[in-house]
Amino acid sequence: MPGTQGDVDGVLFNGEIYVAGGRLAPGAHYAYDPTANTWRTIASIPTTDGLCQGGKGFVLNDEVWIVGCGGLPISEQVWIYNPGSDTWRPGPQYNANHGVPGAALFNGHGFVVGGGGTGFGFTAVESIGCPNPTPTPTPTATPTATATPTATPTATATATATPIATPTPTATAAPTPAAPTALNATNVTASSFTANWSSIPDATGYRLDVSTNSSFTNYLPGYQDLDVGNTTSRNVTGLTANTFHYYRARAYNENGTSPNSNVITVKTKNH
Repeated sequence: MPGTQGDVDGVLFNGEIYVAGGRLAPGAHYAYDPTANTWRTIASIPTTDGLCQGGKGFVLNDEVWIVGCGGLPISEQVWIYNPGSDTWRPGPQYNANHGVPGAALFNGHGFVVGGGGTGFGFTAVESIGCPNPTPTPTPTATPTATATPTATPTATATATATPIATPTPTATAAPTPAAPTALNATNVTASSFTANWSSIPDATGYRLDVSTNSSFTNYLPGYQDLDVGNTTSRNVTGLTANTFHYYRARAYNENGTSPNSNVITVKTKNH
Protein backbone atom coordinates (compact mmCIF):
# COMPACT_ATOMS: atom_id res chain seq x y z
CA MET A 1 0.00 0.00 0.00
CA PRO A 2 1.40 3.47 -0.85
CA GLY A 3 0.98 4.76 2.74
CA THR A 4 1.17 3.32 6.28
CA GLN A 5 -2.27 2.81 7.83
CA GLY A 6 -4.04 1.02 10.70
CA ASP A 7 -7.63 0.11 11.67
CA VAL A 8 -8.68 0.13 7.99
CA ASP A 9 -10.92 -2.26 6.07
CA GLY A 10 -10.63 -3.60 2.50
CA VAL A 11 -13.62 -4.16 0.19
CA LEU A 12 -13.41 -6.43 -2.90
CA PHE A 13 -15.29 -5.02 -5.92
CA ASN A 14 -14.91 -5.77 -9.64
CA GLY A 15 -11.53 -7.45 -9.22
CA GLU A 16 -9.98 -4.69 -7.07
CA ILE A 17 -9.58 -4.22 -3.29
CA TYR A 18 -10.71 -0.76 -2.16
CA VAL A 19 -9.00 0.55 1.01
CA ALA A 20 -10.32 3.79 2.58
CA GLY A 21 -9.96 5.65 5.88
CA GLY A 22 -8.08 4.32 8.92
CA ARG A 23 -6.74 6.06 12.04
CA LEU A 24 -3.53 7.67 10.70
CA ALA A 25 -3.63 10.97 8.83
CA PRO A 26 -3.94 11.17 5.92
CA GLY A 27 -6.52 8.38 5.59
CA ALA A 28 -6.03 5.63 3.00
CA HIS A 29 -7.59 6.25 -0.43
CA TYR A 30 -6.41 3.46 -2.68
CA ALA A 31 -7.54 0.58 -4.93
CA TYR A 32 -5.37 -2.52 -5.41
CA ASP A 33 -5.41 -4.72 -8.54
CA PRO A 34 -4.22 -8.21 -7.43
CA THR A 35 -3.83 -9.39 -11.03
CA ALA A 36 -1.46 -6.59 -12.02
CA ASN A 37 -0.08 -6.15 -8.47
CA THR A 38 -0.57 -2.37 -8.74
CA TRP A 39 -2.12 0.35 -6.56
CA ARG A 40 -3.99 3.43 -7.75
CA THR A 41 -5.24 6.47 -5.88
CA ILE A 42 -8.96 7.18 -5.44
CA ALA A 43 -10.81 10.08 -3.83
CA SER A 44 -10.47 10.44 -0.04
CA ILE A 45 -13.43 10.04 2.34
CA PRO A 46 -14.62 13.64 2.94
CA THR A 47 -13.91 13.59 6.68
CA THR A 48 -11.14 15.47 8.50
CA ASP A 49 -7.84 14.17 6.98
CA GLY A 50 -9.88 11.42 5.25
CA LEU A 51 -10.00 9.37 8.50
CA CYS A 52 -12.44 6.55 9.31
CA GLN A 53 -11.09 4.40 12.16
CA GLY A 54 -12.25 0.78 12.26
CA GLY A 55 -14.91 1.18 9.56
CA LYS A 56 -16.30 -1.95 7.89
CA GLY A 57 -17.24 -2.26 4.23
CA PHE A 58 -19.41 -4.10 1.70
CA VAL A 59 -20.69 -3.60 -1.88
CA LEU A 60 -24.33 -2.62 -2.51
CA ASN A 61 -25.89 -1.47 -5.81
CA ASP A 62 -22.46 -1.40 -7.55
CA GLU A 63 -21.08 1.02 -4.93
CA VAL A 64 -18.66 0.60 -2.00
CA TRP A 65 -20.13 1.30 1.47
CA ILE A 66 -17.92 2.08 4.50
CA VAL A 67 -19.82 2.06 7.82
CA GLY A 68 -19.00 2.57 11.50
CA CYS A 69 -16.26 5.23 11.32
CA GLY A 70 -15.04 5.28 14.95
CA GLY A 71 -14.44 8.63 16.68
CA LEU A 72 -16.74 10.54 14.31
CA PRO A 73 -20.25 11.93 14.93
CA ILE A 74 -23.07 9.54 14.05
CA SER A 75 -23.87 11.74 11.02
CA GLU A 76 -20.39 11.01 9.58
CA GLN A 77 -20.19 7.25 10.15
CA VAL A 78 -21.63 5.99 6.83
CA TRP A 79 -20.02 6.80 3.45
CA ILE A 80 -20.78 5.57 -0.09
CA TYR A 81 -18.19 5.51 -2.91
CA ASN A 82 -19.12 5.46 -6.62
CA PRO A 83 -16.19 4.01 -8.64
CA GLY A 84 -17.55 5.37 -11.93
CA SER A 85 -17.45 9.03 -10.82
CA ASP A 86 -14.70 8.56 -8.17
CA THR A 87 -16.84 10.43 -5.60
CA TRP A 88 -18.04 9.88 -2.00
CA ARG A 89 -21.37 10.91 -0.51
CA PRO A 90 -22.84 10.55 3.00
CA GLY A 91 -24.94 7.42 3.56
CA PRO A 92 -28.14 7.09 5.62
CA GLN A 93 -27.70 7.79 9.33
CA TYR A 94 -28.49 4.91 11.66
CA ASN A 95 -30.20 5.25 15.05
CA ALA A 96 -27.39 4.21 17.44
CA ASN A 97 -23.67 4.97 17.57
CA HIS A 98 -22.01 2.05 15.76
CA GLY A 99 -18.38 3.19 15.82
CA VAL A 100 -16.00 0.27 14.94
CA PRO A 101 -18.83 -2.30 14.47
CA GLY A 102 -19.26 -5.60 12.70
CA ALA A 103 -20.92 -5.35 9.27
CA ALA A 104 -22.08 -7.68 6.48
CA LEU A 105 -24.31 -7.80 3.41
CA PHE A 106 -27.35 -10.10 3.43
CA ASN A 107 -30.29 -10.34 1.01
CA GLY A 108 -29.56 -6.98 -0.59
CA HIS A 109 -29.31 -5.12 2.73
CA GLY A 110 -26.25 -3.97 4.68
CA PHE A 111 -26.30 -4.90 8.37
CA VAL A 112 -24.22 -3.15 11.06
CA VAL A 113 -23.81 -4.89 14.44
CA GLY A 114 -22.65 -3.52 17.81
CA GLY A 115 -19.90 -0.94 18.04
CA GLY A 116 -20.34 2.26 20.00
CA GLY A 117 -18.71 5.46 21.21
CA THR A 118 -15.76 6.04 23.51
CA GLY A 119 -15.93 3.81 26.59
CA PHE A 120 -19.20 2.04 25.74
CA GLY A 121 -20.80 -0.28 23.18
CA PHE A 122 -24.17 -1.35 21.81
CA THR A 123 -25.88 -4.67 21.16
CA ALA A 124 -28.05 -3.08 18.46
CA VAL A 125 -28.36 -4.54 14.95
CA GLU A 126 -29.50 -2.17 12.19
CA SER A 127 -30.12 -2.56 8.47
CA ILE A 128 -28.90 0.26 6.25
CA GLY A 129 -29.25 0.69 2.51
CA CYS A 130 -31.51 -1.27 0.20
CA PRO A 131 -31.36 -2.56 -3.38
CA ASN A 132 -32.60 -0.55 -6.34
CA PRO A 133 -36.42 -0.39 -6.00
CA THR A 134 -38.11 -2.86 -8.30
CA PRO A 135 -41.81 -2.39 -7.46
CA THR A 136 -42.04 0.95 -9.33
CA PRO A 137 -44.03 -0.56 -12.28
CA THR A 138 -46.63 -2.10 -9.88
CA PRO A 139 -48.27 1.17 -8.75
CA THR A 140 -48.34 2.31 -12.38
CA ALA A 141 -50.33 -0.76 -13.41
CA THR A 142 -52.79 -0.46 -10.50
CA PRO A 143 -54.44 2.80 -11.60
CA THR A 144 -54.78 1.41 -15.14
CA ALA A 145 -56.82 -1.53 -13.84
CA THR A 146 -58.93 0.80 -11.68
CA ALA A 147 -59.83 2.95 -14.70
CA THR A 148 -61.33 -0.05 -16.60
CA PRO A 149 -64.37 -0.59 -14.30
CA THR A 150 -64.95 3.19 -14.28
CA ALA A 151 -65.34 3.19 -18.07
CA THR A 152 -67.53 0.03 -18.08
CA PRO A 153 -70.58 1.47 -16.26
CA THR A 154 -70.41 4.60 -18.44
CA ALA A 155 -70.51 2.49 -21.63
CA THR A 156 -73.33 0.30 -20.24
CA ALA A 157 -75.51 3.30 -19.54
CA THR A 158 -74.87 4.82 -22.99
CA ALA A 159 -75.50 1.85 -25.27
CA THR A 160 -75.60 -1.93 -25.25
CA ALA A 161 -73.01 -2.18 -28.04
CA THR A 162 -70.34 -0.16 -26.19
CA PRO A 163 -69.42 -2.87 -23.62
CA ILE A 164 -69.09 -5.39 -26.47
CA ALA A 165 -66.46 -3.22 -28.21
CA THR A 166 -64.53 -2.51 -24.96
CA PRO A 167 -63.26 -6.05 -24.21
CA THR A 168 -62.23 -6.67 -27.82
CA PRO A 169 -59.08 -4.45 -27.86
CA THR A 170 -58.29 -5.46 -24.27
CA ALA A 171 -58.06 -9.13 -25.21
CA THR A 172 -56.16 -8.47 -28.47
CA ALA A 173 -53.46 -6.04 -27.33
CA ALA A 174 -50.34 -7.38 -25.59
CA PRO A 175 -49.24 -5.46 -22.48
CA THR A 176 -46.18 -3.24 -22.43
CA PRO A 177 -43.33 -5.60 -21.45
CA ALA A 178 -41.73 -5.58 -18.01
CA ALA A 179 -38.13 -4.51 -17.55
CA PRO A 180 -35.60 -7.28 -18.24
CA THR A 181 -32.93 -8.28 -15.72
CA ALA A 182 -29.43 -7.35 -16.84
CA LEU A 183 -27.03 -10.28 -16.28
CA ASN A 184 -23.27 -10.36 -15.77
CA ALA A 185 -21.12 -9.76 -18.83
CA THR A 186 -19.30 -12.68 -20.47
CA ASN A 187 -16.36 -13.00 -22.88
CA VAL A 188 -14.62 -9.98 -21.31
CA THR A 189 -11.40 -8.96 -23.13
CA ALA A 190 -9.28 -5.80 -23.23
CA SER A 191 -11.46 -4.32 -26.00
CA SER A 192 -14.87 -6.04 -25.83
CA PHE A 193 -17.41 -7.95 -23.78
CA THR A 194 -20.80 -9.60 -24.29
CA ALA A 195 -23.75 -7.88 -22.56
CA ASN A 196 -26.52 -10.25 -21.40
CA TRP A 197 -30.08 -9.88 -20.08
CA SER A 198 -33.14 -12.03 -19.37
CA SER A 199 -35.92 -12.84 -21.85
CA ILE A 200 -39.28 -11.10 -21.28
CA PRO A 201 -42.65 -12.56 -22.44
CA ASP A 202 -44.51 -10.41 -25.00
CA ALA A 203 -41.29 -8.56 -25.95
CA THR A 204 -40.56 -8.29 -29.67
CA GLY A 205 -37.11 -6.72 -29.23
CA TYR A 206 -34.65 -5.08 -26.86
CA ARG A 207 -32.72 -1.79 -26.65
CA LEU A 208 -29.23 -1.47 -25.13
CA ASP A 209 -27.38 1.45 -23.48
CA VAL A 210 -23.61 1.30 -22.80
CA SER A 211 -22.00 4.19 -20.89
CA THR A 212 -18.65 5.18 -19.46
CA ASN A 213 -20.28 6.27 -16.19
CA SER A 214 -22.96 4.78 -13.93
CA SER A 215 -25.28 7.79 -14.35
CA PHE A 216 -25.41 7.30 -18.15
CA THR A 217 -24.54 10.89 -19.03
CA ASN A 218 -21.81 9.77 -21.48
CA TYR A 219 -22.74 6.97 -23.87
CA LEU A 220 -20.34 4.78 -25.79
CA PRO A 221 -20.66 5.87 -29.47
CA GLY A 222 -23.31 3.77 -31.20
CA TYR A 223 -24.64 2.27 -27.96
CA GLN A 224 -27.33 4.75 -26.89
CA ASP A 225 -30.82 3.19 -27.21
CA LEU A 226 -29.35 0.63 -29.64
CA ASP A 227 -32.05 -1.65 -31.11
CA VAL A 228 -30.49 -5.13 -30.96
CA GLY A 229 -33.60 -7.02 -32.13
CA ASN A 230 -35.21 -9.98 -30.40
CA THR A 231 -32.08 -11.37 -28.69
CA THR A 232 -30.81 -11.54 -25.12
CA SER A 233 -27.12 -10.73 -25.71
CA ARG A 234 -24.96 -8.29 -27.68
CA ASN A 235 -21.21 -8.15 -28.29
CA VAL A 236 -19.89 -4.66 -27.35
CA THR A 237 -16.61 -3.82 -29.13
CA GLY A 238 -14.11 -1.00 -29.61
CA LEU A 239 -13.47 -0.52 -25.88
CA THR A 240 -10.48 0.83 -23.96
CA ALA A 241 -8.48 -1.67 -21.89
CA ASN A 242 -8.61 -1.65 -18.05
CA THR A 243 -11.67 0.65 -18.05
CA PHE A 244 -15.07 0.50 -16.31
CA HIS A 245 -18.18 0.35 -18.54
CA TYR A 246 -21.87 0.20 -17.56
CA TYR A 247 -24.85 -1.27 -19.44
CA ARG A 248 -28.61 -1.62 -19.09
CA ALA A 249 -31.41 -2.97 -21.32
CA ARG A 250 -35.09 -2.33 -22.08
CA ALA A 251 -37.73 -4.58 -23.69
CA TYR A 252 -40.27 -3.29 -26.23
CA ASN A 253 -43.28 -4.35 -28.30
CA GLU A 254 -45.99 -2.60 -30.32
CA ASN A 255 -47.50 -1.14 -27.12
CA GLY A 256 -44.36 0.58 -25.81
CA THR A 257 -41.02 0.19 -24.08
CA SER A 258 -40.31 -1.14 -20.58
CA PRO A 259 -38.46 0.74 -17.82
CA ASN A 260 -34.68 0.37 -17.61
CA SER A 261 -33.20 -2.83 -16.24
CA ASN A 262 -30.69 -2.85 -13.40
CA VAL A 263 -27.16 -1.63 -14.27
CA ILE A 264 -24.21 -4.03 -14.75
CA THR A 265 -20.62 -2.81 -14.26
CA VAL A 266 -17.87 -4.32 -16.43
CA LYS A 267 -14.12 -3.66 -16.31
CA THR A 268 -12.19 -4.53 -19.46
CA LYS A 269 -9.01 -6.54 -19.05
CA ASN A 270 -5.45 -5.25 -19.34
CA HIS A 271 -3.69 -5.66 -22.70
